[in-house]
Amino acid sequence: MKKILLIVLLTLCSSPVFSGVLVLVSVLPQKSIVEYIGGDSVSVEVIVGYGISPENYQPTAKEIVGLAKADLYVRTGLPFEEQLLPKLMEVNPDLRILDMREGVNVIDDDPHIWTDPLKLVQHVYYLSSELTDLSPELAEEFEQNYQAYLVLLGDLDREIWLEIGPMIQRKFLVYHPAWGYFASRYGLTQLSVEQHGREPNARGMAQLIDQVKAAEIKVIFVQPQHNVRSAGSFAETVDAAVEISDPLEEDLFASIKKMAKLLRDYN
Repeated sequence: MKKILLIVLLTLCSSPVFSGVLVLVSVLPQKSIVEYIGGDSVSVEVIVGYGISPENYQPTAKEIVGLAKADLYVRTGLPFEEQLLPKLMEVNPDLRILDMREGVNVIDDDPHIWTDPLKLVQHVYYLSSELTDLSPELAEEFEQNYQAYLVLLGDLDREIWLEIGPMIQRKFLVYHPAWGYFASRYGLTQLSVEQHGREPNARGMAQLIDQVKAAEIKVIFVQPQHNVRSAGSFAETVDAAVEISDPLEEDLFASIKKMAKLLRDYN
């Protein structure tokens, strides 16, 4: 621990000074949210960057250094956060913690809350409040950004309903269950090859194949952070295409729109 603290002190001494609010987030979609609400008055550091699977991520001393400089950490319920938080509080006990799940009816084992645009309404309110507490002089700016973001979320929700509306009660197939909030919001049912990070046994796989065929599902969605070879084999078994749809893309608006369009294209 002494070695880590020494690294932290050396880093702080050598880093350029930023006078605004330093915010740490777990994954890229959170970055876009914080940057919109905070504007130029915040600087955001992402722990798990592009192409890395947060499900298998293990925090390193480098992340702890970043934590030591941050004012606020926005978490979302990913497994690695449970290991990170004790280290976080040891190195930086004054760091504020905001949980995206606050005020949300949580889906077990699915931290991808942002795939339901309206689930973000409560979150951005809490985020704006936290930023205001940290920089009261910027309260008006944060409030304006918050109100503007609410409009964008409402517009996105209506756009997705127009795309998805004719497909209510349809089922869709993913390799990793990351679109549960999206499915719940738009009246869909998500089927997943993986459950709790593992593929099903032979009996479970046979049942899933029967479900997919009965629902006449024509595509399986995969994420670029995962090995898609198994998904390709499953797709051949059920005669389905494979499409990449990334819930961890930084531009969450583009990600959700793409998912809706692909679902419509294959139905």
